[in-house]
Amino acid sequence: MEEAKITQTEEDIDIKVPQQEFNLNSRWPSIITTDDLVFRIGKAQMEISNLEKLLTGVHGRLQGAEKALGEIQPKLIKAEEIRQSNKLYEENNRKLDAELSKIRRENNASLNEVIMWRGKAETQEAMKDALKDEVERLEDELETEKTAREAAEKKHKNLLARRNKKGE
Repeated sequence: MEEAKITQTEEDIDIKVPQQEFNLNSRWPSIITTDDLVFRIGKAQMEISNLEKLLTGVHGRLQGAEKALGEIQPKLIKAEEIRQSNKLYEENNRKLDAELSKIRRENNASLNEVIMWRGKAETQEAMKDALKDEVERLEDELETEKTAREAAEKKHKNLLARRNKKGE
């Protein structure tokens, strides 16, 4: 679309302003001549013509801007919807981050507790193994003492039997 331009041509520059003619014989001398009026009307018509061109150009640009705005407006609405959606996502992400941090803290506490219980279990397992070993040792000792007692009882019976044989 072309822009309206106001320019001066050589004709505009070469226009001569007519000299005012005074009629001294009349009672009131003429202040404005016919040529003067024609010049002023022509000049006003030229200004009107230039302003019409300028107005036509501005109107054309305005229509182009309205068309561009009509094309951009759905995109602006879509961008606003995306901005609102992103705002909701950010808010949701903050909530999820807080919840995740809470769960991680709880998980770490639970993990520490599991480690503590595992340590206790390992200690108890070691104690159980030690007690098993002690029980086995004591059972072996008991077995040894039992064998020694049986041997002593057998010896005692033999001695009693010999004494009974001698005393008879």
